[in-house]
Amino acid sequence: MKISIILFHFLALFLGVSSSVIGIDYGTDWLKVSILKPGGAIETVLNRESKRKTNAVINIRKGIRSYGIEAVTLVSANR
Repeated sequence: MKISIILFHFLALFLGVSSSVIGIDYGTDWLKVSILKPGGAIETVLNRESKRKTNAVINIRKGIRSYGIEAVTLVSANR
């Protein structure tokens, strides 16, 4: 996470004050997204369930994409 914070600040300085920077931490188990707005602090984006971490699972079934806890539920229900 420290590397992400340093990267956010570097990109914010490099891109200028008028730009926002988004960072995505895609791990093997969890996915986290953070945003740095001009003149603001880094804030972690919440998912539909108001959680900061989202399951790193994507399910595509009959052309419909789902992700996170919804994808986990569909995978386990359709076994």
